[in-house]
Amino acid sequence: MGDFSETQKNYLKNLLGSFSLSINGKCEELETSIGAKLNQIESDISEKFKAYENRVNELEAQDEQLRYEIECLDKKQRKNNLIIHGVQLNGESSGDEIVNIIKNEVQVNICSEDIKDSFKLGNRDKGTILVELASFKQKSEIIKNSFKLK
Repeated sequence: MGDFSETQKNYLKNLLGSFSLSINGKCEELETSIGAKLNQIESDISEKFKAYENRVNELEAQDEQLRYEIECLDKKQRKNNLIIHGVQLNGESSGDEIVNIIKNEVQVNICSEDIKDSFKLGNRDKGTILVELASFKQKSEIIKNSFKLK
């Protein structure tokens, strides 16, 4: 059994050669198939990434727009605010007391309904209050007559 004839050796060589070619062909097919799948996966990931990137850009633009709108609303709300320094109040900053100070000291005719809100700012001993007025016209009138405080 140890000795093979030359014909058997050639037959085995041919058989091994055809197996080798067959295996190499299958490997090349697998490489091609795997390469195609990888390209498809890469393409899918790229498309999804672009979609997410576009969505992020849309959301960033929307965020910027909302921030701008909030800033505008905040400015509009603060437009009617008036900060008064050096006012000594008896207790909390009540609307009636502030109305009296503005009527008597600044000589502007307003009523308590003209003041939306008021509260003390910072150190309570300094007498700084924030007054939110109902309209910008009232604030302008108070500022125009503020020279009467001096």
